Amino acid sequence: MEAKQIKAVERHWHLDFDAPVPMPPKILFTPIRRKVHPIAMEKGLNAPQPKKFLVLSANKEMALRIGKRRDQKPVLLEIKAADSVDKGIKIFRFGDLYLTSHIPARFISGPFVAKEILKTRSDLEAKKTIVEHKPHDLAPGSFLLDNSSNHDLYQKAKGKKRKGWKEASRKIRNIKRAKHPHKYSYRVRWPAHLQDG
Repeated sequence: MEAKQIKAVERHWHLDFDAPVPMPPKILFTPIRRKVHPIAMEKGLNAPQPKKFLVLSANKEMALRIGKRRDQKPVLLEIKAADSVDKGIKIFRFGDLYLTSHIPARFISGPFVAKEILKTRSDLEAKKTIVEHKPHDLAPGSFLLDNSSNHDLYQKAKGKKRKGWKEASRKIRNIKRAKHPHKYSYRVRWPAHLQDG
């Protein structure tokens, strides 16, 4: 290292998808957001997108550092990595970290999730389902409103601007300028005593 210069080491990581780690550490750690904790304990963990991976670390501190990028107080889960590899889960090594596409719930252990939280979550999911009324549930003379489409034309009109609005505005402005040139003149008019000649 010379004065005021830092030498950077260029590293090229290569992830070999054909050779998963045969024997990872017995326990790996992964951070998750607090909001996702009950779901992860119930259904397991899956990568957010097909070509993305869950990041696992053998070091608790490193896992917490990774987790604090998304949540200030992440929940740290323990993954039984050795057992999961025995059951067919593929784990790949990536430097000091490990990557996988999914971890079933039976290989995850972490802080206890209260049954009340799981119950309220299932209640919320039940409320989200659409309740369909059968015709015999309605009283005579009553009817159902169809709120699947918004019929409020005023609300639709004030929302998104129509195509070509800018060109139409320019056209109107140019017509006004042509009719009243003195009103829309941008030339500077100097007082007579300041003009040359």
